[in-house]
Amino acid sequence: MSISADKKVLPEKSYLSRYMRYVFCNKFKQTIDDYHYFPYKTMDRSENIFKFKMEKTPDLFKTIKYNIKGKPKTSKFDEFMASSKTTSFIVIKDDKILYENYFNGYSRDSISRFFSITKSITSALTGIAIDEGLIKSINEPIGQYIPEFSGQKIGSLTIKNLLEMDSGIKYKEGIFPWTDDAKQYFTPDVKNLALNLNIKDKIGEFFHYNDYHLHILAIILERVTNNSIKSFLEEKIWKQIGTEYSALLTVDSMVNGFEHMESGLCARAIDLAKFGRLFLNKGNWEGKQIISQKWVNESTSADNTNNSPGFFKHYNKHPWGLWFNSGKAYYKYLWWGYKIDDQKYDYFAMGTGGQIIYISPKKNSIAVRLGNEWGIKGWWPTIIKEMIDTV
Repeated sequence: MSISADKKVLPEKSYLSRYMRYVFCNKFKQTIDDYHYFPYKTMDRSENIFKFKMEKTPDLFKTIKYNIKGKPKTSKFDEFMASSKTTSFIVIKDDKILYENYFNGYSRDSISRFFSITKSITSALTGIAIDEGLIKSINEPIGQYIPEFSGQKIGSLTIKNLLEMDSGIKYKEGIFPWTDDAKQYFTPDVKNLALNLNIKDKIGEFFHYNDYHLHILAIILERVTNNSIKSFLEEKIWKQIGTEYSALLTVDSMVNGFEHMESGLCARAIDLAKFGRLFLNKGNWEGKQIISQKWVNESTSADNTNNSPGFFKHYNKHPWGLWFNSGKAYYKYLWWGYKIDDQKYDYFAMGTGGQIIYISPKKNSIAVRLGNEWGIKGWWPTIIKEMIDTV
């Protein structure tokens, strides 16, 4: 399988040399352009490009109203987007683009690293593997798919534990070289790191957001498909949804070529919107069922079993804390959700720096926001929700 690299690619001699080079070059400021530092595989675009209808409505996007710490604010729309370090912003309703604009030197064909939006795409691949009978159930222990875990406590984890990030896997957050955030991001051998993990906390007790869940899922997907994840994603989703551009999927090293399914998808905003359309249409693309409706519903719907302050206690002091404790927030199968009532909900994928694809079944709408920083003191999902509700 062909693996490419840009001139900025990190050295592969050791984890520490990669870490130091990245910190020196990038000051550990993750931006949507940092795919240049990693080797990658390329996914081809679709043969039949899908184009949304254009129905731009400038009158709806002259100003934006939002709240910062409970205080209402109003700004000129484009000025707000530019000042918040936004690079791409798209709003689509009823398959029509109401707003599409690019800022801070970016354009429609600018490629961006989606970071943790990739997690939600990994969730979709897991659903496809289940639809095809490659994985029997999310309730199966992962030791059945990864023999290296047999006889260990970690082998008793279920695929659902990985999807809901309540595995209890030992994970230390932070940017320093001894933290797991740094280790898993820069190691030239992700698979080896993932196969030597330990359980620290009680399984299923509380939500702990960490990327090891995705590396284990990636190993399972690679083994059950007997293929690279790049090829699985390209074949099952990317080339099926009318993508206009090719995409990149970063890997851990030229030697190992193991895909970063926690954060490695790099593509264009307009093609990300098509992935959103696939889910908005319950997994159906122009009459073809790409992902079963059952999986789309199951993976994104509100789940009261883990929607409690105790489940999210790890984040009481985190910026996510207020949102989690609102009583309307949930996390389900690598998607974030916003419960509207007992039947209705919006959901979104979110990555470092405020990369967001927001899907509102109630409003039949999709919004994409990409940026080099979070850029505001408010909560992007709420701002986007309020915007969609008024369109």
